[in-house]
Amino acid sequence: SISQVKAFLSCSTDKIRPPYGLSQQSLHRPSVIVGSTNEDHFLADPTGNRRYWVVPMNRQLDRNKLREERDRIWAAAVALYLEGEQWWLTEKEGRAADRDRKQYEEVHPWTYSIEDYIFNREEVSTKEILCNALDIPPQKHTCPAQKRVSTIFKKMGWEQTKNPVAYQNRRTRVWRKKKIKNSLESPVSVCQNAVSTDAKEKR
Repeated sequence: SISQVKAFLSCSTDKIRPPYGLSQQSLHRPSVIVGSTNEDHFLADPTGNRRYWVVPMNRQLDRNKLREERDRIWAAAVALYLEGEQWWLTEKEGRAADRDRKQYEEVHPWTYSIEDYIFNREEVSTKEILCNALDIPPQKHTCPAQKRVSTIFKKMGWEQTKNPVAYQNRRTRVWRKKKIKNSLESPVSVCQNAVSTDAKEKR
């Protein structure tokens, strides 16, 4: 399940029982977990996908070259780490990575109907979406249905008011567009540009 995968990826230690051992041991995880896929939309965590850093491969990887350079790549990484190089994303880079991940997230079937309904709207309520955009009768406005609507709006960058406000002759919490922030350069692009620049300087 998604929750089990998240828990596994978040662990910094692994419990193992060595061969012929009598008890389990907790060992620090020394590895980096990497996966690959040919799918276009493969991130399915409704609470967010910040544990994943997607690096698109625009051309075929030269595996022979990678084998030749592997040890030097790791040696350079270790040297930079020991010199105090920052190994985590800055806040700005993290926001850019979040933006990049969105294009790989699975799209719920309701998304398109909701996008059509809220076009040119500044605010809207969950009940309005269920009734008018999705044609779901009030008796079927279940908690799971409301949560799905909430997840879709959050992915689209909308936020819900914390308290009820006046809306359509009643008071209710509504969804509103977040203010658009300046576009950020992708951290993947930054890395690729740095490698490209370094390669040119060595020529």
